[in-house]
Amino acid sequence: MITRWVGLAVILLTLIGAVLPAFAQTDDALLGEWQLIAVGAVEDTAAVSPVGAVTLAFSADGQVSGSGACNQYTGTYTANAETTADVGTLTLSPLASTRRACTNEVRAALETMYFAAMETVSGYRIDDEFLLITYADGVLLFAPLDSLVGTRWALTSIPGAGITLAFGDDGRVSGFAGCNVYTGGYALDGSAITVSALAITAAACEPAFNFTAELAYTQALTNATAFDYEGETLILYTSTGEVLTFMAIDVLAGTAWALVTYGAETPVEGNPVTLLFDLEGRIGGEASCNRYGGAYVLEDDTLRFSGVFSTRRACLDQTLAAQETAYFAALGAAAGYQIDGDQLIIPYGDAGEQLVYRRAGA
Repeated sequence: MITRWVGLAVILLTLIGAVLPAFAQTDDALLGEWQLIAVGAVEDTAAVSPVGAVTLAFSADGQVSGSGACNQYTGTYTANAETTADVGTLTLSPLASTRRACTNEVRAALETMYFAAMETVSGYRIDDEFLLITYADGVLLFAPLDSLVGTRWALTSIPGAGITLAFGDDGRVSGFAGCNVYTGGYALDGSAITVSALAITAAACEPAFNFTAELAYTQALTNATAFDYEGETLILYTSTGEVLTFMAIDVLAGTAWALVTYGAETPVEGNPVTLLFDLEGRIGGEASCNRYGGAYVLEDDTLRFSGVFSTRRACLDQTLAAQETAYFAALGAAAGYQIDGDQLIIPYGDAGEQLVYRRAGA
């Protein structure tokens, strides 16, 4: 789901491109608990697993266990770190799992894919603390279970604030503080965390915006000293006694974008076209003359918009009217998405057209 396209995808594709060069590991390197963070076919890019949804644990007695997004599973494994290709071999027994129904379609599809992949596992490699497992059709990328790298969160302990937090694989945190966008550095050491001083934009916020909540959050974040998370809940503890609670979110939730090009056209200067993703699966923004809203769904690498509506203000400028019509048609034909640095790219139509956006504040 992420993205096939953010920092974790870069890691995954780098490893794929290397086709696992010489990097011998001892079997002990597998021991411990891991969480699935990305899935990729060798001929494809990476789709990202919801944080904590799929886990994998290796024990010293040859047992393997974990969560498959909805169900728990167990089995046995054998590993050999010394091979002629300098890549560890890994073999798993058929896995036994519970039979709990997956009511969430995304998790159900993820679990089905994961269990199918685990049936054809053949090798492994550990690089920069990431575990890469090869299977018949591609690769599974895991991070240590207590790793926050590549995860994204929405603050729940300040209701309605719309605050988000992302941990990049480049040692940077970033997010939306309710009105302004912020970024800074972070470091992890076990369950300890430090966040450097934040750089934050100075946007013109709505008059009713709660600046007190934004300031309290950013100050608390820089005072963070420890973290704990399980599944889709993250808790940060600060040196001044605050407790920040977050829920896991998808890669687009809580982000804001400005349109750069649509097809071969650029928006009329002075009439920005924007796209905002909230934390409840809704979109909104400006579309030249009118404001619009709707819903969005992410499924694997697919982005779909539905129920798009707009105000009915007349576009007296024919160029703006044509631009708005083309934009709404492109949203209706969206076929996927790609995040490349500070750009969001949404393909649409049958001729390879694209909506290209720049991240707000970038």
